[in-house]
Amino acid sequence: MSTPSRDRRWTQEELHALPEDSNTYELIDGELFVTPAPTDEHGDICARLNAILVPYVLAQGLGLVYVPPAVFAVGIRVQVEPDLMVRHQNTDPDGALEKAPLPSLVVEVLSKRTRNYDLTTKRATYLMAGVAG
Repeated sequence: MSTPSRDRRWTQEELHALPEDSNTYELIDGELFVTPAPTDEHGDICARLNAILVPYVLAQGLGLVYVPPAVFAVGIRVQVEPDLMVRHQNTDPDGALEKAPLPSLVVEVLSKRTRNYDLTTKRATYLMAGVAG
């Protein structure tokens, strides 16, 4: 995982202007994080978790299970892409990411490449935003 620039703060608008490729681009406090495409093993784990979560979440009326490219945003300088998240639908008429309901569950599947980032930087971001730990 790499960060192209730590010398400036990025915004969601700038993030959305980046080219579409196989990388995942995330902002945390305006810092741009770039992660390579997940492995097949990572995708398999996410698919299995999704298959378990969807029936339960729907039966309990907990909202919906969202998968990438669904994002979690806070203000204009935080936008991350959890592997899975459970939240109610965004009812904001403009569909503003920062006005979406807070997730009740966020799942990050750990891998060798992103383990430290997921357990420290991303976890701290979720906690700061009010997602229960």
